[in-house]
Parts: sequence; structure tokens; C-alpha cells
Amino acid sequence: MTRSDAHGLRAAQQAAWQWALGVLPTVRLAGLAVTLMPQASATLQDLLELDSCVVPRLRDLP
Repeated sequence: MTRSDAHGLRAAQQAAWQWALGVLPTVRLAGLAVTLMPQASATLQDLLELDSCVVPRLRDLP
């Protein structure tokens, strides 16, 4: 679970890539839930799209 601000999305992105690369062998990732902030910029939307390419499931929560 992360917020859709720069800090939250970057942290989620780093963890997702580490998981995808096998750096975290004991972690079982089911997906990523993102609580959307109304002022999300285009840059943040790009980070969210990158995350969606790595994690098994991605859900936007109001």
C-alpha cells in the first residue's frame, strides 16, 4: 500500500524492482494498492505506470 506522492511511489517502485529481480526471495508480492491523491502530476502518473509493469496486480483506491 502506498500513497500516490513522489516519495511513496518511488519507494514502492524500488521494492517492486527488487522483488522482480529476485533480491527479496522470501517476499511474496500479491500486488500494490495505491491511494490516489487528487493533485497527482503527470510525472507521478508515469511512476505509477512503471510500477504497473512490475507488480502482479495494481489497484487505485479513492
